[in-house]
Amino acid sequence: PSILTNPRKIALSRKLLKPSKWSTHVAGIKDLDCDYYGDHPDLEDWHQNAHDYMGGDFENACSTADGITKYEAAKTAGSVVVPGCQQIPPIDCGGMSGVDACNMVKKHMVPYANADGKNMECWLSYGKGTNMDRQIESDLNKNNVERDSTVKIFAIWETRRVTAVPRMTGPRAKLGSD
Repeated sequence: PSILTNPRKIALSRKLLKPSKWSTHVAGIKDLDCDYYGDHPDLEDWHQNAHDYMGGDFENACSTADGITKYEAAKTAGSVVVPGCQQIPPIDCGGMSGVDACNMVKKHMVPYANADGKNMECWLSYGKGTNMDRQIESDLNKNNVERDSTVKIFAIWETRRVTAVPRMTGPRAKLGSD
């Protein structure tokens, strides 16, 4: 089992992670100055490089005081898994920005690869039909930016078998699309 400090594995993982077009074109990376940076320079670095560390839809924002208390407790407690673990316990990220929650989980709570040698990566997204999902759609339309096409593969979890032809969704979807 490997820990998440292997530079080669980190580089390979990051090739797969890309912020969404909304995060890149609309949300951007805000020049934040959170009041907790002095006590947590690792979070300041994480915020400044969020597009390299995470994928999906996210806005760079500061956590609340309650969120930082949770972060400090998790950092002190350390890993909640052992090397090769396949399951993680529920994690309370209330009061934390998505960027800070990702840092807490990935660096402090789940720093080990699973039995297949895969490390935890952060991919943030807002639920379909939520207010933020509608805001993203509106922002993309207003800025004339198309959503990325995505491929959905349907499978039965227990058997790990694909149950239907993969379907592509999005503006450039072609064969088998919704």
